[in-house]
Amino acid sequence: MTPSATPDATAIEVRELGYRYPDGTNALKGISLRVAHGERIALLGPNGAGKSTLIGHLNGITRAQQGSITIEQRIIAAETIAAVRERVGVVCQDPDNMLFMTSVADDIAFGPRNMRLTEDEVARRVALALAEVGLVDLAAKPGLHLSFGQKKRAALAAVLAMEPAVLVLDEPTSNLDPRSKRSMVELLSGLAVTLIVATHDMDLAWTLCDRAVVLDDGRIVADGPARDIMINEALMHRHGLEVPHLALHWLAGRATLHDHEIKRGHAGADGRATAEASISARPYAPHRHADGTEHAH
Repeated sequence: MTPSATPDATAIEVRELGYRYPDGTNALKGISLRVAHGERIALLGPNGAGKSTLIGHLNGITRAQQGSITIEQRIIAAETIAAVRERVGVVCQDPDNMLFMTSVADDIAFGPRNMRLTEDEVARRVALALAEVGLVDLAAKPGLHLSFGQKKRAALAAVLAMEPAVLVLDEPTSNLDPRSKRSMVELLSGLAVTLIVATHDMDLAWTLCDRAVVLDDGRIVADGPARDIMINEALMHRHGLEVPHLALHWLAGRATLHDHEIKRGHAGADGRATAEASISARPYAPHRHADGTEHAH
């Protein structure tokens, strides 16, 4: 399902967002973030960093106490919330929170019906969403009776049926077995939407996303190309994260290729090729802005 294009390339703009819970927890401390249409962003950070709180703000589930969120030139407010929720879809970590009707088809139809679409259009969207997630044969089955992996896909279909421009996912591969995880990654890779993925699954982030935003203690501490950020072991460890296993394999492959090129004498007489390969193999060193945010070059 391809979202309709918009003249402005900005899908989401968050400006100085702050949020404090009633118990006094200061969850977000001046978050600013711009997301362009077509980006695939990994939202990374340790438990308690503020990822889920930020996600809750992106379609108005949680209202900003400080700052603002703009969705395709609409500032989230009481009068725009319905339109915003049609453009930004959020898939919860626990699919049981999204499956409550008597059949999977009715769960998927719930959103489009609340958009006041015709029944013909609702049926079209349900059929497309079921096909996209591979659950056509289970349309009449209650969500309660699905496997956990099937529930995850049904919850995703319920949001896809609303045809959002931006899809926000909270831990889409959590608690999935390896086969279901591969299936989910393949499914997400094929979606023609802007993606924001909050995850502790570093291999998912490495495979799926082209940009990484790292949160810690309610602040953005790093923002840049996903692969540059995720191979920076010092940065990752500093914020309670690990370098993806896939990244380690990738780095090992690059090192092997570099060694092989040196042995074969591919460097020119001035050693330029060897020097360039050596530079490319060095650990990522981020530039630290005055506000403390680390950014990839």
